Amino acid sequence: MHVAQIAAITASLVGVIVGLVYYLQLSSGDESYLLKSKWSLTVADGSLPQTWYVDTTSNAIRIESYPASDAGTVIVEEFVGDKKYTYFTPDVSKLSVDADEYCSTATGYDGDCATVAAELTADVEATAATWAGNKADCVVEDAAVTVSAVKTVSDGNLEVAGFFVLMVDGVPTSIVDAESDEVIATIDSIEDWSEDISVVGCSAEDDMSGDESRRLGFYEAIAEGRERRRNLGEDNEEVEKARNYLDGVYINMAGKNDEAEDAQRMLSATAFQAWASGTQWCGAGTDLVNTPCPWTQSDGGDMACHRHDHGAKANGIIGGMAVRLGCDIDRGLADRTSNWAAQAIFGSWGIAQAWGCYDDGAYNCWNWKSKWWGGYWRYGGHCRGEHTHYGPWRYSSYSHSYGWNAQSRCDTDLSWSSI
Repeated sequence: MHVAQIAAITASLVGVIVGLVYYLQLSSGDESYLLKSKWSLTVADGSLPQTWYVDTTSNAIRIESYPASDAGTVIVEEFVGDKKYTYFTPDVSKLSVDADEYCSTATGYDGDCATVAAELTADVEATAATWAGNKADCVVEDAAVTVSAVKTVSDGNLEVAGFFVLMVDGVPTSIVDAESDEVIATIDSIEDWSEDISVVGCSAEDDMSGDESRRLGFYEAIAEGRERRRNLGEDNEEVEKARNYLDGVYINMAGKNDEAEDAQRMLSATAFQAWASGTQWCGAGTDLVNTPCPWTQSDGGDMACHRHDHGAKANGIIGGMAVRLGCDIDRGLADRTSNWAAQAIFGSWGIAQAWGCYDDGAYNCWNWKSKWWGGYWRYGGHCRGEHTHYGPWRYSSYSHSYGWNAQSRCDTDLSWSSI
């Protein structure tokens, strides 16, 4: 199904779900039934799982979409009051490292790659937890959710805002276009939800990438995870070597200032491998004017890092200890070097998957379509703007190219107009 068709057909789904909630409450005779509920739906021709949280006590809705083409990213839309809030957050269950894939692309590590990949996996898992619930790229719009009227038609099925809702034993199972008989959404499950439903919207300040109070949280999470594994006896000479090398990578992220000393202290790193990439570039706070020009290496690391450091889209994250760049810029590094340290940060399986990369363009969302008689909500690629991709597959779904800032000081073998 084409996105435009999806958008037109799923026009009133927000109002339909709210109408169904009130209908089911009334039918049950139980005033407490579905006061708070969780709905699992599959929309967009069976390709897009969504989870809906509907809170009738506060008239709020939270919709989480999990696009298959962008696994690791959750698009969250919240309706509360007369506003709609949209933001992007990582699906921490998808943040992972495929050791075989990592080792197939990473070269130059002076030890057992499987061991360093296992340690990187543990570090990704530890830091991912600190990014759970991050709200990046907040968009706030005026929006009012109307409750669609529900009426019973043949065989106990329902008609809601131009859709048929097919019922089985009094339970809605699918939403069908009344004219084409095409299934618009499958209702996989409905359940009372006793937990709190957090629908509080978002603001620009909610993106933890700019939160200076989290400056050392990144290192604390890694250090605590390692201590737990040491207590379980998961320790040997090769493991400690891998940790020392990774420490060199992480400490370099802290920049060339006193924060590097704090990072070293947090990781208890006394014998770390100083900037283990073997490159002059790719470190936080690299001096673009005075750092020597990149040299030619068999893994392409210095050339790729030199270009990466000139990315046209880059914002400090973790209080300035690292950087979130355009997806094309990060991918340009990952595709142009096999350097194990560069891959450990910015490769598909690198730790930067937790804070993601920037894209700019269209993305799927619920959007209000105004009509002379009022209007309706529709789902599809109707929203446009800067947004963040997370997870190991973040380089497979972006659409915009930010490119690199021009420089003339150094000769380079790489194109600065394409990856």
